[in-house]
Amino acid sequence: MNRVTLVALFAGALAACNSAPSSQGNIAVFGNSYVVSFVTPYAPEISRLPVRWYSMAVPGQLAIADILSYGRVGQNIDAPAGWALIRDDSIESAPPIRQTLYWHVVSADDSDTQIWKFKEPVDAQGAIVLLDNMDINSPLDASTGNVGGGNLPTAKSVVTTRRSDLIMLAYATNYSGPGLGPLLPSTPEAVHVLIPGMSRLLDRSDEINEYWIDATYQATEGSTPNSICVIVQNSAWVAAQIALRTRGSEAGVIPKR
Repeated sequence: MNRVTLVALFAGALAACNSAPSSQGNIAVFGNSYVVSFVTPYAPEISRLPVRWYSMAVPGQLAIADILSYGRVGQNIDAPAGWALIRDDSIESAPPIRQTLYWHVVSADDSDTQIWKFKEPVDAQGAIVLLDNMDINSPLDASTGNVGGGNLPTAKSVVTTRRSDLIMLAYATNYSGPGLGPLLPSTPEAVHVLIPGMSRLLDRSDEINEYWIDATYQATEGSTPNSICVIVQNSAWVAAQIALRTRGSEAGVIPKR
């Protein structure tokens, strides 16, 4: 897909569950895969969480949804049609926190608002990240999840099967006082496994319960390192590491920087 994804910035706050979500610009990861993220801010006691991409999603893009909920973490979540579960991680804390990740290949008949439904009201927020240049036939290579209370949030290593996977890291906490401003994770155990440097795709450290998403490319197939946030947390957290196949990964082509 030889084009640059449109960039949007729509400011907004979610005063009610049907208020307009916002988007958070785009970032090129090593110059080849472009992303646009769309955010629905935190809202208390809702049963429907809409995330709207304003008719900007293009057929053939890969969409990744990061759905965060607090309280009643055991209930089923009803995802929009066509969304496949990547993983669902939660920790019983005060409040309980749950991170549920999905993937979806954008089609021409998709609605511009994707809605997740909860059987009982929860505090929730979420985002969709759109990715170009991904393998839409078999996008998910591997994933891991991790939870903890305090200390350093750590997204555990995955083992990939193809070169030049996009490695995505998703972190969330139940910290109720926004403003921690987490730094990009470090990879001290085996930095040679990943192309040095990460891009921050999404930073919601200004939310009541913060979350953020980072990404980089892997140089070769095999184990990635653990990715460790270098800011100690005083709250419960969840973390996931996801390996997504790019269009060039079958041939082992590293995207241009």
